[in-house]
Amino acid sequence: QKALSVEVLSFTRLCDRVFRAYGGMAGIHMEDSSKLLLMSVALEGLREQLQVYGRETAAPFIESMCELVHELKTAGVIPSQLRQAALEQETEESKNKFYDISLIYEMYQAVIEQGYDDPDDHLLRAVRLLEGKQFFAGTHVFIDGFTAFMGAEWRMLEEIFCGGGILTTALCCENIHTGNGVFAAASATA
Repeated sequence: QKALSVEVLSFTRLCDRVFRAYGGMAGIHMEDSSKLLLMSVALEGLREQLQVYGRETAAPFIESMCELVHELKTAGVIPSQLRQAALEQETEESKNKFYDISLIYEMYQAVIEQGYDDPDDHLLRAVRLLEGKQFFAGTHVFIDGFTAFMGAEWRMLEEIFCGGGILTTALCCENIHTGNGVFAAASATA
């Protein structure tokens, strides 16, 4: 009978489960084409404020900004962290680039939050919904099939652990103290 209560979930399906429990499923689902359109809107709104990228309007630049924001979201980086990183840069050009990217990311996110649902936001949004809740209380969570975790995934694992879950992770590595070769990422994660 206990086997009937077992669920096998990816991070994506876990987010879906959290949204069903606490809300967060509303919004127009974004595809790649809608991301490009919304990035164009964000860039147009910032044209006068951007120091380095103010004149960029070509499709390849818009695509690269969408890809960059996707990578930042996957890593769990938020615009305020980019602004802080801008302050730490040695050259004025690097400072301005970091600052511009933080503005672009922030404006893009503001456009999304006007009624759109970006799948890239699901993991961090689910983590925010879980804060202070005991969603995982008494739940045994087993993680398998990963060699490393991205920033947003680490934040979800932290929420599982802090939210009362009993967390077990299996990582394939020869030795957690000396990770070499194919097992280096898993050893570093362990």
